Amino acid sequence: NDQKDAGELGAGSSVTALYEIIPGTSDQADLRYQSAEASGSSDLFLLKIRYQQPQGSESRLLEFPVGAQPQEQTSDDFRFAAAVAELGMLLNQSEYSGSASYDQVLSLARSARGEDPFGYRGELISLVDLLKIIDQSMADGESPVVRWND
Repeated sequence: NDQKDAGELGAGSSVTALYEIIPGTSDQADLRYQSAEASGSSDLFLLKIRYQQPQGSESRLLEFPVGAQPQEQTSDDFRFAAAVAELGMLLNQSEYSGSASYDQVLSLARSARGEDPFGYRGELISLVDLLKIIDQSMADGESPVVRWND
């Protein structure tokens, strides 16, 4: 909808957005997928993205059906972003964090470290290791001081 302001990016920018998709029901009459039987489709949903040329005034709509077949392998970037999102939920004590844990964050981040030319991913992994130690110390009633052994 060109009348609504939304998450806008400038030309040449990139962003990673993670969404949890929870199937639900709706009473809207214009739904594309009422049921798999009715539509004859195995798609889970239709992704709609609008974009506007840098010098343009109206947006263009792109539509991508997303199938029900899970990806066998996601990219390192996607999995690392998921680890960062899980860490954010832990740090914010989010009510949506479910069974999130520092161990899960570490496992996912380590498996998705991939190319790390500036060491940022490795640095995040080190910080999560420290957070895990602090969290365990506080749970055990100890002072949240990290002791370094040379």
